[in-house]
Amino acid sequence: MTQLSLDATTNLDEQIQETLMGRLGPYPLSDPQRRVLHMLRYRRGAAQARPLAELATELKLQPRDVKAMVKSLVEEFALPIGASRTVPYGYFLCVTPGDVEDAIRPLVHEIESLARRVRVLGGPERLGELFGQMQLERL
Repeated sequence: MTQLSLDATTNLDEQIQETLMGRLGPYPLSDPQRRVLHMLRYRRGAAQARPLAELATELKLQPRDVKAMVKSLVEEFALPIGASRTVPYGYFLCVTPGDVEDAIRPLVHEIESLARRVRVLGGPERLGELFGQMQLERL
């Protein structure tokens, strides 16, 4: 079993609490976002992943709506929610560096695949423009 850092879990608990109370993030959480976060709050690490289908059923939402909420919680509220694409499938909170790697690995493969498609469809120049623009946006 992965050892969780006490500091990491304390910081994550504080971040979640502050987000739920509307003190962190670009805007207050919607009710569905709040419910998703409550359901994932104690799912620490990939071994504790909560399946998308289970979340959707319990929330009485379509899977694509749950995915959109998780995307928002990660991108807009900076919550470290990962998705496992291997058994056990589902969403989980990243606490350890290993959790982060488990969450990032499939995303990197997806980015590489999308870059190959852009190169085929738009040519290497288009891909270069895209990566150049991404570099500029980071400054």
